[in-house]
Amino acid sequence: MFSFLEMKDSFYQKKCLLCLPKVYLAFKNSPSNLKKHIERKHVHHLKKYGELAANTLKRKHAPETHSTIKQSTLLKTVSQKFIDKAVVKYVVQGLQPFAVVEQEPFREFVQDLQPNSKIISRPTLRSRIGEASTEMKKKVTEAMRGVDHIATTTDCWSARRRSFIGVTAHWIDPVSLNRCSAALACKRLRGSHTFDVP
Repeated sequence: MFSFLEMKDSFYQKKCLLCLPKVYLAFKNSPSNLKKHIERKHVHHLKKYGELAANTLKRKHAPETHSTIKQSTLLKTVSQKFIDKAVVKYVVQGLQPFAVVEQEPFREFVQDLQPNSKIISRPTLRSRIGEASTEMKKKVTEAMRGVDHIATTTDCWSARRRSFIGVTAHWIDPVSLNRCSAALACKRLRGSHTFDVP
């Protein structure tokens, strides 16, 4: 019967759906204003309002059943393969060192999320990232092979007192007409990155 609009301090702003567009205020813990409005303006809807209010109160104070408690404590189980992929993604996209998988806080973090999981070793992580890199190169090469024109951009930047140079390729997908980009190279630059870099 009432549509919630917004909350202001300890008041709810509600709109009566029976006499739009009037707006009424009701205390957060005491909606007596709304009941008075129904009694005065829509007395034939008073019984329905009483039923709706009682149902809302019942839901609010209903004790948690065993099933709802159980449901809230259930853990989502995921496969070891899924965890390994997630760790690889975290290391690659977060630019983390391979040694992160050997750090105790990280291992505890994964164990807390999925108690029966195993953390991949540093050599396995390196191998998986190598495989992912090879697969990505194949995909990029295949995508670029199907276009007539490719533009490249070069950028230099510094991070932690080190300079880098990167090359990115850009093209338009001939089927979807979406703009596509791929990083082709990134290399450390020795010295300051000015116009006369050798």
